[in-house]
Amino acid sequence: MSNPELPGKTIEALGLVDTGSTFTVIPRKLSQNLGLKPTGRHVEVETAKGALELEETYMQLSSDGVSVLTPSLISDEMPSVLVGVITLEQLSFKVNPLTGKLEKHRALLF
Repeated sequence: MSNPELPGKTIEALGLVDTGSTFTVIPRKLSQNLGLKPTGRHVEVETAKGALELEETYMQLSSDGVSVLTPSLISDEMPSVLVGVITLEQLSFKVNPLTGKLEKHRALLF
């Protein structure tokens, strides 16, 4: 992960892929370490604990040689990175339900 405005500012982290999550969510501390700036937009999300409103930011995320600029939400409660469907689609990945592993796939246009 990196800050698109500060290309040299990169952090490697493991993330949990959650196909039930629309957005990628990152802990606030990670966002601060990368120097990411919130966009000013707050996104209402539904969680197991109820409704929350999280700040939006953008970060550069790379996996398997593919790098994308992806919208992400900043959380005070999440202890680690949660990779959501928007980011998976941008990276052209899908989760194989039999193996639980990520696989490349073609993007859908319609």
